[in-house]
Amino acid sequence: MSKNNKKRVAVNSHQSQFVDEGAIDRVKYQNLLEDFLALQKDFVSKKRKLRAVEQKREILLAEVRFLRQRHEVFYEDAIG
Repeated sequence: MSKNNKKRVAVNSHQSQFVDEGAIDRVKYQNLLEDFLALQKDFVSKKRKLRAVEQKREILLAEVRFLRQRHEVFYEDAIG
């Protein structure tokens, strides 16, 4: 029965609280940093894709302008 009657020693809770807060702050900082880096990577990836889509759009618009001009020339040649 002596095993169950052990007394707990009180530790300076104020000092251990500072240690716990510091550890918690480091973990929070690490988690925020990881989240930020993941978001930044995602942002850069989406920005690259957007640039590619915009470039493709510009190419298609240039092709449409060219084809409209060619159509106009052929149409004028057919009429006159």
